[in-house]
Amino acid sequence: NKLAKKLLGFAIKNWKKVNVLFRKNECENSLYIFSQINTFRIWCMKIVSTKIFDHCVLFIICLSTIKLVLGTTIRGYRYTIIFDFVDFGLNILFTFEMILKVVALGFVLDEGSYLRDNWNKIDLVIVVVSLIDIQSIVTKYFQNSNTNSNSMNFLKVLRLLRTLRPLRFISHNAQLRLLITSLFDSILPITNALFIVL
Repeated sequence: NKLAKKLLGFAIKNWKKVNVLFRKNECENSLYIFSQINTFRIWCMKIVSTKIFDHCVLFIICLSTIKLVLGTTIRGYRYTIIFDFVDFGLNILFTFEMILKVVALGFVLDEGSYLRDNWNKIDLVIVVVSLIDIQSIVTKYFQNSNTNSNSMNFLKVLRLLRTLRPLRFISHNAQLRLLITSLFDSILPITNALFIVL
């Protein structure tokens, strides 16, 4: 009887922690695999909801932006190799961050899921482009040099989309998000005022 009471008390305490952790998230089973009481999902949610995680992601975004600036100003074969492998590492980190968030929040169906936030949609596009970028780096260094030139040119065009990465800084900064949202919301009233002035 005492053991049953202890187990019940432990279960109630755990349920309270889970309810606090997932209070803004309605996804019961993330990716149809991880329930809200799943240890791995709880671990992912705890990591994703910490300030340290946000600061680390912002630091990686700043590094990526600095690398983009340096990559356009510094030329040379040796620097190209260094920048490509730095890109490879940053892309892996961005992908890992997205996977943690998808496991913690769920992907798209429920309220509070990863793709229910418009800023996360931008993040997803950037991560997909980054994965294509990883494929181009692997093709460049680890396959034969006689690969199809058309596919390589296509990958070069896609690599231009790396310039979207600094947009991730907006999605991870609440004040910038508020500013950008306010600017977009004010476009219509400003247009109306311009028509009246004209």
